Amino acid sequence: MDEEGDVRPNASEELMRISKSIRSKERELEKVFNEQLESFKSRGFLVDTLESLRNGRRVLTVAVEHKRKIPGIIHDESATGKTVYIEPEKVISINHEVYNLYAERRHEIYKILRALCAFIRPYADALLVVQHTLVKLDTIRAKAKFAYRFNAKKPYLNAKSAFGLKTAFNPVLVVKNEATSSPVIPFDLELFGNNRILVLSGP
Repeated sequence: MDEEGDVRPNASEELMRISKSIRSKERELEKVFNEQLESFKSRGFLVDTLESLRNGRRVLTVAVEHKRKIPGIIHDESATGKTVYIEPEKVISINHEVYNLYAERRHEIYKILRALCAFIRPYADALLVVQHTLVKLDTIRAKAKFAYRFNAKKPYLNAKSAFGLKTAFNPVLVVKNEATSSPVIPFDLELFGNNRILVLSGP
């Protein structure tokens, strides 16, 4: 697998062969299509945009009065009816080959993934334990980095019905204000005994 989680083109000899064939056929397709484009362009059959993409295939944008002069498949026409989109006859067979190669590629990738799953299945429970452990460690590390960045302090807990914050501030507000270098003013707050209600007002 690559960094994006996709199967690498060289994951198996067969996949590597298919990938090379795809690149070769796509180069051939590019060459033949461009030859067709230049040929029909020089004869004045195409509109200004020259080409487009329809149904995942490169097609020529042909003035409707010339559509019978270009052998191929008509994939679509413009809303005005003045332009038709034709896949030239000479690229149809190459396009089919490219399509079939991509189908082979998908089949080979599924085959590789099935083999990989079969290989790791006996270790699934152990891998799950490792994953959970890594998540716990990563969470602890993230909390520690966060606390270090904001010079946070571990709360002191006791059995009394009291609540106190010393030089406290909202860390989200600090992050938001970093871009403008605006200061965030810390505050102290204590709730204890009969002083147990806090009223927040203002915008």
